Amino acid sequence: MATSGKAITPSSRKVCYFTAELTRARGEGRIGEVVAEPTLPCRAFWDIGGAGSKGDTTAIWITQNVSLEIRVLDYMEFVGQPLGFIVNELRSRGYEGIACTLPHDGVNANAITGKRYEEHLQDAGFTNTTVVKNQGAGAAAMRIEAVRRIFPQLCLTRRSARQD
Repeated sequence: MATSGKAITPSSRKVCYFTAELTRARGEGRIGEVVAEPTLPCRAFWDIGGAGSKGDTTAIWITQNVSLEIRVLDYMEFVGQPLGFIVNELRSRGYEGIACTLPHDGVNANAITGKRYEEHLQDAGFTNTTVVKNQGAGAAAMRIEAVRRIFPQLCLTRRSARQD
């Protein structure tokens, strides 16, 4: 079952890397009802979780750039669901064919099908799918800092900004 509510917070670790930024965004009124601009494209940014009972969460943030503002329109997380379930959830929320950006593990082959995440998504109609290449040691910390730098541009839906 897809759940919303733990965006920004990696729920498997119960750590929030962005507490100060979320507090500031709340104080500035940048958390609330965020509406998509119908004439502009949206994008889905994925964090692919691990498989099995010890695997972490697959998370997807739906964003849209509107001028200098980055709108975080939706957030989904999944634990243990197959990719087909996730694709159907994207479709049910109106994101059929949305451009997807996958992390470096998007090129990994599925243990059952032998196909890569990227290929599965393209076969499912998400043809504008890209994979960010592995950026090496220290990349996770650099990505956290990059998000901190753009945080003042973010407008978040309530469900994408919770810190439970």
